[in-house]
Amino acid sequence: MNPNATRWPRRHVLGMVLGFVAAASCSGPAVTRTGPEQVREVARTVPIALETLRSAVVAQVEAARHQVAILPAPLDGVTVVELEKWQQDWAEAYVDPGGYLDPYRKLPAGDRRRDLLLEDFISRSWTSEYATASGPAPFRCGFVLHFAAAGPDATRVSIYEVTPEVTVGKHWALAHEGIGFAKVDDIRFVEPTVSDRQHILDWIATFR
Repeated sequence: MNPNATRWPRRHVLGMVLGFVAAASCSGPAVTRTGPEQVREVARTVPIALETLRSAVVAQVEAARHQVAILPAPLDGVTVVELEKWQQDWAEAYVDPGGYLDPYRKLPAGDRRRDLLLEDFISRSWTSEYATASGPAPFRCGFVLHFAAAGPDATRVSIYEVTPEVTVGKHWALAHEGIGFAKVDDIRFVEPTVSDRQHILDWIATFR
């Protein structure tokens, strides 16, 4: 080794490495959303009593899990969670760009007691409203179905998305073991979609 060669201080080298990681995580392709104009609430009143409608949703999802029924996209593969069995503050921990879940979080706990979460915990993704210059970006989220009685034989159903995100390729990051670097999915948290929420309401409107 040349004794006259320049030697970077170790902390300088570490700073350069961390700077590289930060730059890699902040760079990457731009993501755009197309489709219907963004709205905070996607809701519809269905002429079915609340408990009857809620039970029908649970039954359809469970039947699909046992391959007795087929759910439409983006619900194929989801599991149903009855939120009355979860702790009341479950929604506080979820990432929510733009605060689109805030109206739901602010509802009294009693009003959310009969709600359902439809989620694919295997992280399946699908093509939705988001894209980069290279084409559609794989999207995923969970869906909260909020039920409010609109009379003895009618229910207002509001759909909220939980942790909407897209994958836009790979980027360098620290390895899980904390030693070295690895290429991992470049995941961006985004605002909720509108068309996916509308598709779920279209499905619910077919119930009789």
